[in-house]
Amino acid sequence: MQKETPAGLRQALLLPLPHDFVASVPHMNRFHPPPLLVWITALVLLTGGSAYIARGLWMPWTTNHDIDLKLRDDEYTLFAGGIYPHGRVAAASGHPGITNYTVYPPYAFVIFTPIFALPGYPPDRALFQLLSLAALGLMAIYGAAQLRFAGLSAAALGAVLPLAFSGNFVALFQGQFSIISTALVVTQIWLLRSGRPHMAGACWALAMIKPQIAVAFAVLFFIGDRHQLYGLLIGAVVLAGLSGLALAWTGTSPENLVMNGWLSHRLGFMSAQKNAAGLWVGASGLSPWHATVAVVLLLCAVAGAALYLNRGTRRILSIEQAAGTCAALGFAGFYHVHYDNMMLFPLLLALVTAAFRDGRILLFVLAALLGCLCYGEPGLVVGLATTNATFRWLAFALPLAAAATLIWATSREPDAN
Repeated sequence: MQKETPAGLRQALLLPLPHDFVASVPHMNRFHPPPLLVWITALVLLTGGSAYIARGLWMPWTTNHDIDLKLRDDEYTLFAGGIYPHGRVAAASGHPGITNYTVYPPYAFVIFTPIFALPGYPPDRALFQLLSLAALGLMAIYGAAQLRFAGLSAAALGAVLPLAFSGNFVALFQGQFSIISTALVVTQIWLLRSGRPHMAGACWALAMIKPQIAVAFAVLFFIGDRHQLYGLLIGAVVLAGLSGLALAWTGTSPENLVMNGWLSHRLGFMSAQKNAAGLWVGASGLSPWHATVAVVLLLCAVAGAALYLNRGTRRILSIEQAAGTCAALGFAGFYHVHYDNMMLFPLLLALVTAAFRDGRILLFVLAALLGCLCYGEPGLVVGLATTNATFRWLAFALPLAAAATLIWATSREPDAN
């Protein structure tokens, strides 16, 4: 009698998917990508992603142009000396002549301490790159874990999804914390799935080093059991505590920070027609401040709706659906630039996972289109966003449409358990 081929070996040999996986898909007339195609896709993404990452790691050492990280280092040096790194705020506190005008919130400088406290700039750069690589590795592990149900080829695809973002090159080259922030958001999602909202709240607070990425994911604490709200409370307490520590260290009053710091910016950069938020801010005629308030109110409404719909034993949204929706809302609602597109990783992963589970062709198509937006060569994507209004509107609408389709295609009746 012929021995049955083990499931793992069957995938490795590029044979058809196991019967138990195929049987789990309710409609056999849907698309089930052959493992060979999945392997080829994963290899292409790995090749392109490795090139992006290698360039991003190498060029700062050869060109010395990681200007954003150097600026953060300069700002932290002022902060470590007891001066808030913002010219107007510092002048009001008795330190005139400061030319830095940071846009980072005060708690960020306390979080920066482990990175920038080392003597000299090269160790700071090396530690930043090491943390960014660790963050990519964590997201790769999470992606593989999410897709391993569909076999080795799908798990490999899940692992390379975060590595191929073209924004990785820009983030590493310029010294931006987008990769690290998104990895902390992914850790938040992982901890919430594991029933550890308190630790998830601490991770979310650290992810808020890039508020335009992390703030929308506060909605996740409203999904599931009510005790998960304690995670959000812990995160808020952490941010308030770190902010208070930063202000006390620099002798800055909250009133000084708000009046001479935040309000002095006027958030004029938000209305730039090069990002999703700038489109509707400019088209609506709202001021950037009013637009920001509108988005925050929308997120509060979404959080309230999630809390209501998931009350008791009801589970209308899964954590994956909610995370994808948060990613789309954050992308469309808040100012960002190309290297912040990493925030779309939870949405892209949820789409790909749902496509393999459900087999709907529409999910595969949306995942491919979103992948083009995330993986496109930086110069091409930024160039189109700068010069082509149609492309900007498509880039604005695509994640929102993908999130809505994800919820529609993967919604199930509430679990009786």
